[in-house]
Amino acid sequence: MLKDVVVVKPLENYQLYLRFEDDVEGVVNVSEIVEFTGVFAALENQEYFETVKVNPDWGTVYWDCGADLDPDVLYSKVTSQAIPNYQVEEKRQPINYRYYFSVEALVSAYHSANKSLSINNEIIEKIEKREKIEEIDISYTSSVMNAVINSVMFMEISINEFFEDVSITNLDDFKAPSLLDIDKIGKDAVKRIKYFLEIDKNFLKRESILDKYNLALLLCEKSTLKKNEEPYQSANLLVGFRNDLVYHKLKANETNLERSLSNKFNLHAKSEKEPYYYPYPKNHLSHECAKWAVSSSRKFVEEFFEKVGITPVYLKEIAQLSRLLEFK
Repeated sequence: MLKDVVVVKPLENYQLYLRFEDDVEGVVNVSEIVEFTGVFAALENQEYFETVKVNPDWGTVYWDCGADLDPDVLYSKVTSQAIPNYQVEEKRQPINYRYYFSVEALVSAYHSANKSLSINNEIIEKIEKREKIEEIDISYTSSVMNAVINSVMFMEISINEFFEDVSITNLDDFKAPSLLDIDKIGKDAVKRIKYFLEIDKNFLKRESILDKYNLALLLCEKSTLKKNEEPYQSANLLVGFRNDLVYHKLKANETNLERSLSNKFNLHAKSEKEPYYYPYPKNHLSHECAKWAVSSSRKFVEEFFEKVGITPVYLKEIAQLSRLLEFK
């Protein structure tokens, strides 16, 4: 429809005379269109109602209080025509390629870990010379934090992509725009997972990262990753450390998580020299921490895929990614 209002004249009893750009004209009772509440409350005063104007840029009527009326609704009232539906049918190409952000998260984690190494060497040199490290230390710790956060992202995206690939798999021919060999988990497992996702649509957003992995294994009738063994233990510590970074709170005493992390890697170079120079978690943001985070997340994900009998996407493309997925 999209016919602009070009003339308006206020009338009694909340009525407006309107003329549109195609010379169609008529009278509309505004009280039948809107309730005089909120932004329209001022219009209940007839005197104010009569201050109505036309905004030529909008093609409709408005009042200084911020109220305006949809020109399509007005035109419909005048002509008795149905209000048009402007919803455009999407003409999307059939999905024939699946993009895997897990690969980008892993590459980013390696990149950040490697960047922290070069800065770490510079920090050690400055410490030995008793020079200030504050300027480069921000870049250093941010690189380590990026490695930690991207490593956890890699774990979560990987399991979400697994569930997503199962959900789009056709049960008749096992075809899907997927690089994961979903057919290897078997039709019964695919049916169970698809049914589970159908009855619990918020599962992927609600459950913890590691619980999603073990539930996937249960649905595939595979043994779960044991919580008291590696690689689950390190993956769990990694998620906990990420949470401490994101939801940081000052702690007076050393926590079990902090103590466990200290046994996994060396602390920040400054903290190695002066143990109480930095508080937790900054004292744990070291290059060794970045390497541990990346390695732990990768071991955990690869253990899962080995159990379900599927090759991770990044290992399928290892020829192209080999230089990006290694420590310098």
